[in-house]
Amino acid sequence: MNVTLFPGSFNPVHNGHIALAKSLIEQHLTEEIWLSATPQNPLKAASVLLNDNQREEMLRLAVEGLEHVLVTTIEKQLPQPNYTINTLNVLAEQYPEHQFSLLIGGDNAEIITRWFKYDELLEKYQVFVYPRIDCKTVLPLQHPHLQLIEAPLFPISSTKVREAIAQGDNISEWIAPKVQEYIINNNIYK
Repeated sequence: MNVTLFPGSFNPVHNGHIALAKSLIEQHLTEEIWLSATPQNPLKAASVLLNDNQREEMLRLAVEGLEHVLVTTIEKQLPQPNYTINTLNVLAEQYPEHQFSLLIGGDNAEIITRWFKYDELLEKYQVFVYPRIDCKTVLPLQHPHLQLIEAPLFPISSTKVREAIAQGDNISEWIAPKVQEYIINNNIYK
């Protein structure tokens, strides 16, 4: 089976993330999407990142009832700092019956040459790149395994969701009802 790993902070997961995952399946680019709430990204400054368990629970709530969209905790199980190539290699080893690929945003694609063992990653795995509404995606290199995809663009980001929650704004159109309920019940992002 073709499985695409979709790692991210998901701080919190929003409807754009889920629509993107469903879009890849609908376009037959993959058969399953495995979402992974990543620990702190080694290439990003420390931020207001909720703990792994809270972000994973919100992911589970967001994908509940969806076919072919799952949550994996693989990155939490690996030594830190963890690198994407290590995650994919471990997945390929644990699930030899699957062929793995990766889904990243245009912002990450622009800096992929700074990633740990990016050349090995591109040799071994297909990398799908989705455009982001907040930046013009320019791929830093031409490679047959680096592919810009057609995907719906959403004028939403986890940062905007957190800011809206902090201001007491209504976010019901941006996140799944169960995710919103979790955020309210746990009094997070205030």
